[in-house]
Amino acid sequence: MRPTDGLDDEAIPPSIAALLAARIDALPAAPKAVLLDASVIGRTFWPGAVAAVGGRETAEVETQLVELARRDLIRPAYPSSMENEEEFTFWHALLRDVAYAKLTRRARLARHRAAAAWITERAGTAIGGATEIVVAHLERALELATATGAAGDAPAIQVVLVDALLAAADTAMRTEVPRAVAHLRRALDLLPAEGGQRPHALARLGHDFSATSDYLEAAEALKEAIEVLGARGEETEAAALGAPLSIALFNSGRADAAEAILARSRAVL
Repeated sequence: MRPTDGLDDEAIPPSIAALLAARIDALPAAPKAVLLDASVIGRTFWPGAVAAVGGRETAEVETQLVELARRDLIRPAYPSSMENEEEFTFWHALLRDVAYAKLTRRARLARHRAAAAWITERAGTAIGGATEIVVAHLERALELATATGAAGDAPAIQVVLVDALLAAADTAMRTEVPRAVAHLRRALDLLPAEGGQRPHALARLGHDFSATSDYLEAAEALKEAIEVLGARGEETEAAALGAPLSIALFNSGRADAAEAILARSRAVL
């Protein structure tokens, strides 16, 4: 589930878009506002998330969702994928897309950040697969920050996005290693060259490549991690990566280099 699932605005047939827009515009102000906020969450959403996105009380949102369901714009979804939260879905993905298009880009930016924060807090340590949803919201927020000229928001978004990507990599590593690798590479794109998390992300990337027998890629990632740690004076941490690097080198046919790395690591450790 992604918060931006559905067609691009330009891909919706104009006649259908106009019909759906007219239905939305005919709504009273309160349910219309709740519907637009819900569109940021995605095709599927929860009252608590909608309340957080719009800065409203959950009870108020629940009242408006009942009204929207009565008007056949949304419907309950069973079972809920969020514990202790009712779940709703738009009757049609196009309705969600048209509602989303009615929000300004700055409004979308703030709401995607709020949605990511709510899901992260609500799921807690059991976030699991929801990390993918958080990543999608934050990626969209980062795109909107760039598009709207809100450059001051970008650094803060990048910090939480990196954390979300690393968490998503942990989850994906259990079932889909290539996806974990993609998340780690994206995190590295966002991390500064000397950033505190960079060597640890590189080390994890090396381990993930080794898990898929991509030993050349694993060796490159681990070597870069060691170089960054060494430049920061963290010699013990760098030496600790000597063992996985030597294994990657040995398995890629560079036994001599593997032995040399082990010897240097032993000298430090």
